[in-house]
Amino acid sequence: MNKDRSYLLIAAQFCAVLLCTVFVTVSAPAQVPNKSRGQGSAAKARSAFPWPLMPGALALTPASGPTLPVGAGIFAQGGEGRNGALTGFAGFFQGRVQVTGNLVKGGGAFKIDHPLDPENKYLYHSFVESPDMKNIYDGVATLDASGEATVQLPEWFGALNKDFRYLLTSIGAPSPALYIAEEISDNHFKIAGGKPGTKVSWLVTGIRQDAYANKHRIPVEEAKPEGERGTYLHPDAFNQPEERNVLFVHHPQLIKRERVLREGATGRQK
Repeated sequence: MNKDRSYLLIAAQFCAVLLCTVFVTVSAPAQVPNKSRGQGSAAKARSAFPWPLMPGALALTPASGPTLPVGAGIFAQGGEGRNGALTGFAGFFQGRVQVTGNLVKGGGAFKIDHPLDPENKYLYHSFVESPDMKNIYDGVATLDASGEATVQLPEWFGALNKDFRYLLTSIGAPSPALYIAEEISDNHFKIAGGKPGTKVSWLVTGIRQDAYANKHRIPVEEAKPEGERGTYLHPDAFNQPEERNVLFVHHPQLIKRERVLREGATGRQK
């Protein structure tokens, strides 16, 4: 029961962080000097919102440095967990979420109640990543009396995709002569070279060519801006101190906060 109560408290604090962040962002002036935009925002959020924030939680207005003229619309950082509590999320959403632009992340996964033990376990799967804006399609086809099969794809397939790749696997028996007899055209392709009645597992990939994808290609490699060089998105992964986090370039006031939290954690360990 105490554990459940702790989770409920954490969830409530997450919501408070998000609401405070939105309040600060909406109420902040559009153009304010960098120094005043960064400092005092968290205190402003705390005084404006009646619910307590998780210890260490932070909501800030946009900030820009001398080499970083464009700030983020919303910035939120998860609070530090205390007395055995988990470190908080920077954002917690219950329900559907829509992002109309590109989403950039360090990693990703789905998390569900475990199908075999839903009351006691979670199950995670990582996203499938690619340097391209790639779509994946698959299915199973049965070869006809001629050892062929035509796979029909959706009518929008050709409009959405280009640069196709194919993979064929015979099911139940080897088919060394299996091949793509006709590449994708008019939203279909043809498989041949197998024994009649054989099932064939096929996989096709295509790279997006829709209007949005053509205008907003995701760069595979990118040089860091001058103001971010020497810093890391994830300094802990490279055994670097937290002070080298790129967040401190955008929000230098976080350095002091990080040191206070670290000293507090060291004191509790003693």
